[in-house]
Amino acid sequence: GKSVEDITLGEGVEKENATVLFCDIRAYTTIAENMTLQENFDFLNGYLGRVGPIVTQYGGFVNQYFGDGVMAIFLDSPDAAVQAAMEIQDNIRQFNEVRIAQQHLPIRVGVGIHTGPLMIGIIGDERRIEAGVVSDTVNTCSRMEGLTKHYGVYTLVSECTILAMKDAAQFEY
Repeated sequence: GKSVEDITLGEGVEKENATVLFCDIRAYTTIAENMTLQENFDFLNGYLGRVGPIVTQYGGFVNQYFGDGVMAIFLDSPDAAVQAAMEIQDNIRQFNEVRIAQQHLPIRVGVGIHTGPLMIGIIGDERRIEAGVVSDTVNTCSRMEGLTKHYGVYTLVSECTILAMKDAAQFEY
């Protein structure tokens, strides 16, 4: 089969058990309202500059940045996705210490993680293409991230992910 790097427009690779991680800043609109466009831009890049490398460090890749949201995919290890989420939350705590010292409000980040089938490929037209993911797994993961607010937690991991993990016992859940 083809690897993800070898595909061109209209081609895709199906993966039976990939893990998706959605990460989003809570109440971002409220934070953004109190910043200039430049401050907003710098803030987002500072935040994404923390999240992106953690995803990569744990063997995942960022499929998409959308404003304050990050969608990352871990093709091989649900354990790594959960470890990345823990690291992201730790990093945000450190980021908040800096923000508080600079008289800024701390931020909170919601993370949803779900494992299931997905298809990743190149979508678009002749002039503009991007890596696209087609899957209910993505929708479920996005909804789980939204549910972190409802349950008052920062990270939600689905049962599908826990069952797919090699060593879920290393985490408190």
